[in-house]
Amino acid sequence: MAFDAVLLRETVVELNEMLTGGKVTGVSMPSGDMIVFSVRKDGENFNLLFRAVCGRAGINISSSRFEKTKEGPSFLTILRKHIQGSDILSFSMPGDDRVCAIALDCADYLGYREEKTLYLEFAGKVPNAILTDADGNITDCLRKSELGSYYRALVPGMKYVLPASQNKINFLKADLETVEDTLRSWDGEVPFDKYLMSSFSGLAPLICREAHTAQFMLDLKKASDTHSLKPFAVKVNGKYRDFSYTEIRQYGPGSEIVCFSSFNEMLDNFYRDSDAEAIKKRRSSELLGRTTTALNRVSKKLSNRYSELLKTEEREDLKKKADLITANIWRLKRGDRVLECEDYYDSGKPVEVELDPLLDGPANAALYYKKYKKLKNAEKYLNEQIILAENEKKYLESVLYEIDKAETSDELSAIKAELVSSGYIRQDRKAADHKKAHNKTARIEKIRTASGFDIYIGKNNIQNDELRSLGRKSDLWFHVKDYHGSHVLLCTYGLEPSEKDILEAAKAAAEHSEVSGQNALVDFTQLKYVKKPSGAKPGFVTYTNQKTLVIQP
Repeated sequence: MAFDAVLLRETVVELNEMLTGGKVTGVSMPSGDMIVFSVRKDGENFNLLFRAVCGRAGINISSSRFEKTKEGPSFLTILRKHIQGSDILSFSMPGDDRVCAIALDCADYLGYREEKTLYLEFAGKVPNAILTDADGNITDCLRKSELGSYYRALVPGMKYVLPASQNKINFLKADLETVEDTLRSWDGEVPFDKYLMSSFSGLAPLICREAHTAQFMLDLKKASDTHSLKPFAVKVNGKYRDFSYTEIRQYGPGSEIVCFSSFNEMLDNFYRDSDAEAIKKRRSSELLGRTTTALNRVSKKLSNRYSELLKTEEREDLKKKADLITANIWRLKRGDRVLECEDYYDSGKPVEVELDPLLDGPANAALYYKKYKKLKNAEKYLNEQIILAENEKKYLESVLYEIDKAETSDELSAIKAELVSSGYIRQDRKAADHKKAHNKTARIEKIRTASGFDIYIGKNNIQNDELRSLGRKSDLWFHVKDYHGSHVLLCTYGLEPSEKDILEAAKAAAEHSEVSGQNALVDFTQLKYVKKPSGAKPGFVTYTNQKTLVIQP
């Protein structure tokens, strides 16, 4: 991808036109290597997105909607403290390579104004963002490097130094005559693209491969100097593959070249899907971590409950000892430590029962009866707790399944809202209400059978619960047997569905389950037979009067 110095300069020109004079109203990091600056100018809101991602670093105005993150690395806190509320003075390109400098007019907590600069570096293997004060000293940076670990130190308090320039001719700053003389010096011993890469800085390998003649590079230089370059992207098999500031022909006749009205529009369209995927990955990782932690905690609790339940099996032996003491109470006196008697539970064999010497016979018997009753009550309590823990474990396993199958950030947001409502993630009431409203029943996936019946498919446990409010009692409810999966509702509208309609709904249930792609047993019953127990976790129901279909992939 050709996010080289030439393309960065064209992007910086557009950013100056669109955002200079605007105010930074917010900063967030939807991913660990993506920074979003919310900018307001002339009554409009813009999202300026910086990708500090190795291999696809860049900056552009994004049309995507980003969730405002409350937490993040310490650098996010520093940015919010120093530049939130600041005015954008300019965008520029200092140095010889891909560095964008954003000059900001900031105010401290006392109201004193100070100009700070945010340097966004795209060059090298590690993209970075560095905030400096009016004297050029580093306030903080996204990625720090100690002196000696890299060719320069990037730590708070030190003077900021631009990346070292390459011993090449700067394609942007050189005049046309210098570029022409350099091109004329090619002797043909090395491929032309290799010669361009070794001679000029600021050019991407894509551009050097695209250039087959010296005239091509001269025309490119003239267009660059007059800012008449146009943004192009190339599609292969319907997907964006590359972009540049010239038409890309190297992908062959099967590719499609798309021209855009601006470089920001091109970058936004090119990166939109990958940006969403990166944010989804971060959210997915966060939800997986929290859910897995909760699942491990429940599994440990369940194991402890089973261990405690095994101890309750000793209770019958305690009752037996209490009965033997009661039957032989005439033999005992205070101070006895052991009762020796015949075990009438075991053919009269001799047995010894330990006694508390401080207690008399009836008191020792009462002590054993008390321990017996305590263990008996404990067994009942433990069985109830085991059932609750097993249900909670199944619920968390279903959430892990939902996270794994989620395809969009919106679906992950809905799962997060579900975990908030279930108490596994803390969130303030206002944000929780927003998430609940974001996951209304209108978002439930709906498909239609060939006969015109609607099929609703729940994508998470909250939606699975909402399905019950969408249908009539006579509608058919489907779920894969003994595995995690979506609840599916076939709305019959009081009519009799055909076997083909029922089979379509059953296939939808099988496809949206853990056993997708395999033979599956799918239960279905009328909605009136599907019940949700009081206090049950989201998505948990019981059902009766079901029939079972065998679905093959």
